[in-house]
Amino acid sequence: MKKRLALIVLLVCFFITKIPISIKQGKDLTKLIIFLSIALIIYWIIILLIFERDKKYKVSNINEEELFKKYNPLIAGCIQGNRDILSRDIIAVILNLINKGNIKLTIKGDIKEKSLYNYIVEKVPEKENEMDKIELFIYNWLFTGEKETLVERLQEMPKVQNANFKFKELDRLSKKELKDLGANKASVPNIIKAINVMLLCGAIFLVVYHIKSIEFNENILPLMILAPIIVVLIPLIPKLVMYMAVKIRHLVTNNIQNAQKITTTSISIIIISLLIMAITYWILKTPELLVDELLLSITILIVITDDLMLKNNVNMIEDYSRLNCLKEKLENTLLDEKGIEQIYIWNEYLAYAVSFGIGKKIIDKMSGIYTDNDLLNYVVNNNEMLNYISNDYRIFYAYISMDKEFMKKYNKLMKNND
Repeated sequence: MKKRLALIVLLVCFFITKIPISIKQGKDLTKLIIFLSIALIIYWIIILLIFERDKKYKVSNINEEELFKKYNPLIAGCIQGNRDILSRDIIAVILNLINKGNIKLTIKGDIKEKSLYNYIVEKVPEKENEMDKIELFIYNWLFTGEKETLVERLQEMPKVQNANFKFKELDRLSKKELKDLGANKASVPNIIKAINVMLLCGAIFLVVYHIKSIEFNENILPLMILAPIIVVLIPLIPKLVMYMAVKIRHLVTNNIQNAQKITTTSISIIIISLLIMAITYWILKTPELLVDELLLSITILIVITDDLMLKNNVNMIEDYSRLNCLKEKLENTLLDEKGIEQIYIWNEYLAYAVSFGIGKKIIDKMSGIYTDNDLLNYVVNNNEMLNYISNDYRIFYAYISMDKEFMKKYNKLMKNND
């Protein structure tokens, strides 16, 4: 279907290039494209307001224990943030399994000498039947034998050959669970998605027609000077553009981990569009071309993000609000509590705080405190584990990435074609 649509668009564009257009008509068309661009920005904002996210409301009784029983930290984090899974959710689930006794944690060495102790995790076979599918999947991923040194294993997990498959399978399990719960459901109707695709096609036709009217003249001279270099680089241009897109997307995602996927995707598209516009203006010095690029960028943004707009079923809106209130409580009210006697509560809340993306704030509050609880001591006093939580297990994205896998396949395909 997509190939047929692309072929139709190319054919229509070819016939459009045969339609004559004067310079005066081109100037009128420039004004029309600017107007359409502004209108489409407003249209996109309206779609966001209608179809993206549910309103959060205050609830008088959060009932944390009920939420903990209903949702593991990974699912709770996805519902609270209206997002897909993140690498930090893996750590959150592991910490929660340790807390519940499904994984045994043992200290080896002297707790006072950080360089001389390790934390060993062990399987607890008799409690494996208590875990849900997501917890069991991460449990089996964590253990290659009966025992593991946790930090070392967390370093290894992203690097093994089948790690990308594991992450995609975990993503599939989480999406199935969220779908069954009625959470994070795609909310934009198919008819509107079809209209958005038509808008993109219309924008392409309009831009092709408008470009015919642009007077490049002397402005194209810098491009002519660079022509020999550009000819040599033409086979590499698609690869370079995709590489740049991947790098920008990862940079955005890594720096705003708590944001929804629609936010990071939108920011990435905007940055890439601005870069392309800046480069073409630097080479061609043609403002009219910027107008065309603006229209295409907006319509591409609309088409890509309409699949990322999510809502919850009616039965999930209350728990969505409760989970957001729980995050606010963890981040603010409980952090304001004074006195070490309050520390015991974090044994219950810690994993969910990590999944919510506020683990570092909590650990900073508890820094330097020694308790009788091995799990809390492990997280607070182990520098490597603290680093993983502070940066949301970012090392994962250096090895596990759908984009990175795509780039590998693309490079392989290009070599085969050669």
